[in-house]
Amino acid sequence: MSETRRLAAEYRRTTGQTLPVSADLAQYDACRLLNLSKPEELFSGVDAVKGALKIQIKGRVIFDAAKMNQRIGQLNDKGLWDAIYLVLFNENYEPTAIYAADRKKLGDVISRKSKNSRGAMTVKKFTALSKKIWSS
Repeated sequence: MSETRRLAAEYRRTTGQTLPVSADLAQYDACRLLNLSKPEELFSGVDAVKGALKIQIKGRVIFDAAKMNQRIGQLNDKGLWDAIYLVLFNENYEPTAIYAADRKKLGDVISRKSKNSRGAMTVKKFTALSKKIWSS
């Protein structure tokens, strides 16, 4: 994974574009840093488990800390997850923080129809609704 991080960061610096690796890195890092397991059974919207807790994992690279209005991926209110963990990365694709929010806390927000009905929300909104559970 260190090579993936290096290549993604170098690609971004060279081209100004991003490689689509943050989701895979987020799952890898959340499992490694928080001692999570991959589910034995496949569930819709579930990337990891800790005991009976089913977790969906999202990742976002923050290239400019002033731009916390970036959106995280779609939050599916129909998925079988109990909590969502958001892994934030720096420009070198190294994890800097992990936030957790349970379904009850996010339920009203993601089921509400807004200008973006796909269930996406900003990093800033997610971090306001969640709890920081890990930092570098």
